Amino acid sequence: MNQILSERYRLEALIGRGAMAEVYRATDLAEDRTVAIKVPYVESESDLGRIRREAELSMTLRHPSIVEVYDVIELEGKIYIVMEYVEGVKLSEIIQEGKIPVDKALDIAIQICHALNHAHRSGVIHRDIKPDNIMLDSDGKVKVMDFGIAERRDLLNSALTGEIAGTVLYISPEQALGDELDGRSDLYSLGVVLYEMLVGQPPFKGENALTLIYQHLDEPPRSLKDLNPTLPDEIEEIVLRLLEKEPDNRFSSTEELAEELIRVKRDIEEGKLKVEPTGEVEGEVPKYMEMLSESERETLKGASDEEVLRYVLKRAEGEREAERFRNALNYYKVAVEILDEIGVEDLRKIDLLCQIAWIYSHIMGNLSDALETYHRSLDICDRIGETRKRAEIFKEIGNIHSIRGEWEISNEAYRESMSLFEELGELRELGNIYSNLSMNYFEEGRWELARENCLQAIRIAENIGYMELLADSYQLLGMIHSELRQWDEAISYYEKALQGFKELADLRRIAHTNLNMGVAYSEMGMEREAEECFKRSEEIAEQLEETRLLGFVYMNMADLKSSSDPERAKRLCDDALSIMRLADDRPGLAEVYRVYGLIYTALGKWDLAEQFFKNSIDIYEENNNRIGIARVYRHMGEMFKRRADELFRELGISQ
Repeated sequence: MNQILSERYRLEALIGRGAMAEVYRATDLAEDRTVAIKVPYVESESDLGRIRREAELSMTLRHPSIVEVYDVIELEGKIYIVMEYVEGVKLSEIIQEGKIPVDKALDIAIQICHALNHAHRSGVIHRDIKPDNIMLDSDGKVKVMDFGIAERRDLLNSALTGEIAGTVLYISPEQALGDELDGRSDLYSLGVVLYEMLVGQPPFKGENALTLIYQHLDEPPRSLKDLNPTLPDEIEEIVLRLLEKEPDNRFSSTEELAEELIRVKRDIEEGKLKVEPTGEVEGEVPKYMEMLSESERETLKGASDEEVLRYVLKRAEGEREAERFRNALNYYKVAVEILDEIGVEDLRKIDLLCQIAWIYSHIMGNLSDALETYHRSLDICDRIGETRKRAEIFKEIGNIHSIRGEWEISNEAYRESMSLFEELGELRELGNIYSNLSMNYFEEGRWELARENCLQAIRIAENIGYMELLADSYQLLGMIHSELRQWDEAISYYEKALQGFKELADLRRIAHTNLNMGVAYSEMGMEREAEECFKRSEEIAEQLEETRLLGFVYMNMADLKSSSDPERAKRLCDDALSIMRLADDRPGLAEVYRVYGLIYTALGKWDLAEQFFKNSIDIYEENNNRIGIARVYRHMGEMFKRRADELFRELGISQ
C-alpha cells in the first residue's frame, strides 16, 4: 500500500472494515510511531462537517482508558482520523468465548466508567458504547474507542434500511427515538455491555434491527440470574438499573456507577458477597416475598405477614435515613404488597404510598409514576374519609403538574387542596398554597393574579407570624414587579425579603435575593449597586459551594457588563456556560446564550449574536418560557436596528 498521507502518515495495511468506516495501520513519520487511521464513510457535506467536528472534539480527550486522537485531516472529500494504535483484543472477541468471570467483568466496567466520566465532564458523549469499541491490551487495560464519531441521529429510519444492526444491540431508548442525548445514554449502553459480559449474551435478541429497537423501548430484559445463577443480587440490581427505559431512573452519572461497582467488587473480594449458585425457596410463598433478596427470604421463611411487614418497614426507614432511597423504595413497595395481600386500607397504607410517590418525584424525577401513586392514595382517602391527607396529596399533585408546566391542572389541584386546608382551619398550609398559586401565575405571565395570591400569602404569614413564608412572598412580589419593570417597587420588596432571610439566617435565600436585587439595579442603570449585590451573592455562593447559583451570578454579571466591557463579560459568560453544561441546566443555558447574544451585539459580531439568540429561543420554547422568548425578541430587535444603522452608514445614507 505505502500511500503517504499529508506528507506525514504512511498507510501500510487495512486492519478493519465495518458498516461505518475503514481502519488502517500506518506510521507517523514525524513521530516515528505506529498509528491507526480511521476513514469514516461520508455520504454528504453535512456528514463531512459533523464527523470533522466530533473528531476534533475527541482530540481534547486525554485519559489512560481512552484511545487518543492525534490528528484530523480532511482531503478530497474524506476525513482521516489519526489515532493511537492499540495492540490487543476487542471485548467482543472475549465475549464470543462465553461469559466473563464476575471480578473481571466488574474491573472492565469500572475502567469504562472512568473513561466515560472523563469524556462526559469534557462535554463529550460516546453514543456508540459496544464491545467492538472497547479494546483490552496485553495487561488487561481497557481502551475505549470512537467517541462521538459514529453518531447516527435517525436510528429508527436507519433500522428500516438495515444499516445499523450491530449498533442497535446497545443503543438506549432515547437514542433510538432520536431524542437529545446526555451521558445517561452511554450508561444504558454500558449496562447492555455489562449484561453481555456477565451472562454471555445481550439482553435483547431480535430477528432484525427494528425488532431490537422496539425491545429497547418496551420490553423488560430477562433476569440475569436466569442465565447466570452465580450472580449476587446486588450486581443484578446494578445492571437492571442501568437498563431502565427512562434516563431519570438510571444512575445519575458514571461517577456514581463506578462507586457502586467498586463497592460491590470490594465486597466480593472481602467475602461479604458470595458468587455462588442460588437455591430456590421451597414451597409456595406470597408474591411480596419475591421482591426481597434470597437471604431475606430465607431469614423470613415461615414468618407471618405482620412480622414481615414490621421487618420491611424498619429496613425502609433505615435505608431512607441513610439516603439510600432506591432501596427504601423497594421496601415501601413490599410493605404495600403485604397490605394488599391481607386486604388492609388505612392511613398507614396511604402514608406508604405517599412515601413511594415522594421518592419517585423528588429523587428519581419519575413524575408519571409519582402521579399514578398519589392518585391511588387519593382513592383510599376517599374510601376511608381521610381529609387532611387528601389535602396534602392534592398539594403534591399540584406541585408535580407545576414542574411539568401544566398550569391549569396544577392550579385546579392547588385550589382543591386550599379548600380542604381552609375547611381544616390550617392557615400555615393555606398560606403555602397561595404562594404556590402565585408562582404558577408568575410562570404563566399572569401578573395581576400572581400579585393577588402573593398578597394573600403575605396577609396569612403576617397574621400567624410565619416568617419564612413572609420573606419568600416578598421575594416573589419583587420578582413580579421586576417583570412589570417597576424597579423601585421591586427593590423595596427585595429589601423586605432580605431582612426576613437575615433574621432566619438563611444564607442561600440571602444570596438569591441579592442576585435578584442586582438584576433590578442593573435594569435601572445603577451599575455600582448592581455589582455590590452580585459580589455579595458570589461570596455566599462560594461559601456554600452552590455551583449552579455561582453560574447565575457570573451570567448576570456578564449581562451587566455586556455593553460597557464585552471582553470581560465574555470571560464571565464562558465560566457560566461551563457550569450550566456541567449541571445539564437547560433553562440556565438559555439565559447564558441570551447574554452571549448581547455580548456579540456589543462587539458588532452580528451573525454570532443572532445565532446565540436563536439558540436561546430554542430552549425557551422547549420549556414554554414565553417571558424569555419575548425578552430575546426585544434584544434581537435592538441588534437588528444597530445592524441596519451600520449598513446605512456604510452606504453613506443618513437616517
